[in-house]
Amino acid sequence: MNLILSLLLAVLFFGSRTLLLAGSGESSAEILLHSPHPRPLSMAEAYSAIPANEGGIAAINYNPAATGFLNASEVTFTGERGFSDQNFGTLFYGYPTRWGVFAGDVLYSTLGNLELSDTSGKTYTVKAQEDYVIETNFGKRLVKNISAGINLKMIRTTLAETITASAFAADLGVMIIHQKWRGGLSFTNVGSKLKYVDQEESLPQTYRLGISRVDTVGSYGDLILSGDVIKENGKSYKEAVGFDFVWNKQVSFRGGYKFNQTTGQINF
Repeated sequence: MNLILSLLLAVLFFGSRTLLLAGSGESSAEILLHSPHPRPLSMAEAYSAIPANEGGIAAINYNPAATGFLNASEVTFTGERGFSDQNFGTLFYGYPTRWGVFAGDVLYSTLGNLELSDTSGKTYTVKAQEDYVIETNFGKRLVKNISAGINLKMIRTTLAETITASAFAADLGVMIIHQKWRGGLSFTNVGSKLKYVDQEESLPQTYRLGISRVDTVGSYGDLILSGDVIKENGKSYKEAVGFDFVWNKQVSFRGGYKFNQTTGQINF
């Protein structure tokens, strides 16, 4: 139990210290803030207290300790296509072992195309921005109902197929399960800055503190209720709540609401 308390204090101390040092500057690498899967997105991303065995392997993007409760191997992938040739895709994999759970993921994003001209007047098309993230995860139960986890990731972004920047970061998290309740604490995107030529931009370092509850609603199905408090570097606190009702183990109804945001408040 002393080890668990020490880990919690370390996450809180170093996380708050990093946020204070970073100040109120703008962050970069928006791909790190893009929801990696439709399920957490539909629940307003109130996901830091949902273990992977209940919410899927993509939960590691909100709390790396989520994999500590994964009981079976899992693979999931998604793809999105937006306006103006915007694309986003993910691939996740998790594998439990006797030492703990090893997992990883790849995120990929493009933000449309640009029409450019060279000195001779010839036009050509380039990708406005292309980002990808490669991430590894390790999660382990410290005791039966408490897990801890860590993500290590590399972020690479390219502007107009010309200017490239890279950064390395880590996520830390803990999660606890007590009967029907779950609690989670995570601090994500702690790492180096992205440097574009002579300009540096910080990563979106983020605190998450969450709680969730799982209930069986008679013979109808299972219900998950969740809530998160989120603090991103240089921005105000945000809150989010969500629910996931699985009827007869066949059909899911999900929804959520984000507070203190001007866009994307209601999700389903």
